[in-house]
Amino acid sequence: MFRLSSVIGKNVYTTKGRYVGRVTDISTDIDGKSVSAIEMRITGKTTGSGTEVVLVPYELIVAIDDIVLVGSKR
Repeated sequence: MFRLSSVIGKNVYTTKGRYVGRVTDISTDIDGKSVSAIEMRITGKTTGSGTEVVLVPYELIVAIDDIVLVGSKR
């Protein structure tokens, strides 16, 4: 069994190995009973001086285990 709560707090990396943030929440489609996106907090160089929260569509998630691996839009 896979628990959605176990994904919160995991580090997020691109398929090229670049650290991009940490999972802060998960968006679900209640009617479709599926995950629609993960919410990720990005801090550092990519945001200038602040912190940015972005939604990563489920279609871009490549794998979830000890980390979350995301691909890029094509």
